Amino acid sequence: MATNGQKQPPLWIALTGGAGSGKSAVADHLRSLGVTVVDTDQLAREVVAPGEAGLAAVVAAFGDQLLTADGELDRRRLREQILADDNTRHRLESILHPLIMERLTRQLAQAEGPYAVAEIPLLVESGQQEHFDRVITVEAPMAERIQRLMQRDQVDESAARRLIAAQADESARRAIADQVIENDQDLAALKERVEALHQELLSSRL
Repeated sequence: MATNGQKQPPLWIALTGGAGSGKSAVADHLRSLGVTVVDTDQLAREVVAPGEAGLAAVVAAFGDQLLTADGELDRRRLREQILADDNTRHRLESILHPLIMERLTRQLAQAEGPYAVAEIPLLVESGQQEHFDRVITVEAPMAERIQRLMQRDQVDESAARRLIAAQADESARRAIADQVIENDQDLAALKERVEALHQELLSSRL
């Protein structure tokens, strides 16, 4: 509760969920409700843009074969390496996560409103949950997740399963979560759950 007429700082909420869980749909609906949502996938793209220190560090670690002819990061090739080798994935994360967190912290600090959300797919893997006031995870049935990934990434079922297996499992996400949004019905039902969460968070800051 605010005291002496001072405005409370916004809550920092971490939104996570496995690939294909519907986390992005939750984030999009929160944005439509006027909430500041920072997408760390977008920040990840920014820190490896041409000329950025992140791209130079990735090339130094893994070689310039990960660059396209235009000097940009070849994301498809990098993703193939990550899926094939856990050591490569961990090494990449150790390079990028601090750079992403620096940008994320700066953007959250500038947010207006009672709370702001950081959309972080790899929250468990990065171990950054201690930076947030609350952690929310979105979970969905495995069959639906696989189907969404196959459609989204234009990959076969085997590739979709490998992507899911490369991430922390559901039990690990639930272990750090303060709240779970079950995405086990249609989009309308998901939006109702998001709106209920939104009202709860607003009420907590009154």
